[in-house]
Amino acid sequence: MEDDPFSHLVKNLSASTFHVMLGKLEKFIRDTGGDLALRLS
Repeated sequence: MEDDPFSHLVKNLSASTFHVMLGKLEKFIRDTGGDLALRLS
């Protein structure tokens, strides 16, 4: 089962998808955080 190429592909895919989502979330937080800081100051 360890050598199953399909499960290996799914694992890599979900890992990269998670990484991309994390990057988008981080950018979103940075962008909105910057807007918030501008409004508060």
